[in-house]
Amino acid sequence: MKEGFRKVVRVFGWIAAAIFALFGIALLAQDVLAGGFLLFVAGALLAPPVYGRVNTLAGGRSWAAPVAALLIILILVPIVAVVTQPSPEEAKLLAEARAVKDAEKAEAQARDKAERESKAEKARQDKLAAEQRAAAEKRRRDCSDTTMAFIMSRRFVERQLVAPSTAKFPSSMADGVSSRVAGDCKFQVNAYVDSQNRFGAMLRANYSIDMEYDPVTELWRGTNLRM
Repeated sequence: MKEGFRKVVRVFGWIAAAIFALFGIALLAQDVLAGGFLLFVAGALLAPPVYGRVNTLAGGRSWAAPVAALLIILILVPIVAVVTQPSPEEAKLLAEARAVKDAEKAEAQARDKAERESKAEKARQDKLAAEQRAAAEKRRRDCSDTTMAFIMSRRFVERQLVAPSTAKFPSSMADGVSSRVAGDCKFQVNAYVDSQNRFGAMLRANYSIDMEYDPVTELWRGTNLRM
């Protein structure tokens, strides 16, 4: 029974210590340093570890710590509150100083927010510029790729053959093959193809075709095929 009572006392001691600590923090937040410190001391006296130590120093008197905490709360805290209570003029100055401090804090926060937004916008603009440069470079490469123009021309030639599966095209570096830029994303291709005719004989046919590349759809178009 006695042990159970001690456990209850310890629990209430921790609860009281926590409550006084919270009040102490509230006073410290309002710049009431002395009052906040005293409440911390009172809370510490009621915390079980300190409570037991104080009682031991007081010769085993179990009421020593609670009485000390009670005296601090009922006597010292009110006295300190009265002594440290600012005059109306001082209170006005403190309020003005607090208002200035709050305004400076708000201004600093607004400035930080503006800087973050500015950095984010700059990063967005840099990313957009990089993407535009990459797109422009890709367009420049694609719209000057004469080898690809020759390779893609084969599809349009094969459609005109009797036996497209037998078609054999030369390499882009072979003699008789030329592919040149003929405008913006436009090419002129001249080459030849060997394929079987309807009688199964392999014949060579020269061809010329105008090729155009669409960088938006990435599709090729062949026109004016002459064989």
